Amino acid sequence: NEPNYSDDTIIPSMKFYMSFDSADECCQSPFIGGANCQVIDVCLVLAWYADYSRGWDDGVCITNLQAPVPKGRRTYDKQLECCSEGFFGQSSEACISDAMGLF
Repeated sequence: NEPNYSDDTIIPSMKFYMSFDSADECCQSPFIGGANCQVIDVCLVLAWYADYSRGWDDGVCITNLQAPVPKGRRTYDKQLECCSEGFFGQSSEACISDAMGLF
């Protein structure tokens, strides 16, 4: 439980939380248990974006795991989509080559 929150600022249903390694382990817990078990899965979303820091000719698309996405930068679900749009017209084809594993 987060010590910065007091009982006055948090709703009762959020007062306690437990962490489990699997949904099955959670649902078997005597505190949760049975048919009323609800598991919230929080996943890291992978987003590709054009990295212009190397310059236009050498630019490639990287993920938010490699560096934070700059504010206002468009993100893509796929690396090739990012290259096609983020580096449209790149004569060196550095981004496409990187995405195809040719670099």
